[in-house]
Amino acid sequence: MLEQSRGKRDEPFFDALEEIVEEMKRAASENDLFALVEADIRFHEQVLSLDESSHTQQIWLGIVNRLRLHFIKNTGAFGDLGRVPAEHAALLSALRNESDERIVELWTRHIRDEDCLLCFDETMD
Repeated sequence: MLEQSRGKRDEPFFDALEEIVEEMKRAASENDLFALVEADIRFHEQVLSLDESSHTQQIWLGIVNRLRLHFIKNTGAFGDLGRVPAEHAALLSALRNESDERIVELWTRHIRDEDCLLCFDETMD
């Protein structure tokens, strides 16, 4: 997907992601968990917009509400909500400036690290 999406990663795409990261920062500073989670979801939806595959969109639609509930349940357990926008700012920077290999490495870590939101609680109620 990365190679095919290179042409779609233009200034409007990055501007949208930057705006979302700023929303995340505001939400984290205000301790607004729900706004932070919604911004996190929008960030990932913006990235997924690079892939026009209906299969990808179907998978996302099938899991997004479960992810939302999982994030709401577990994000509040983090001592520092500022980690969420900081991590997404790093992902944005990688999308803008790094090689495809580095992007894959950072995104994989974002999804799989032992202290990431997806792995924080083994059960997605």
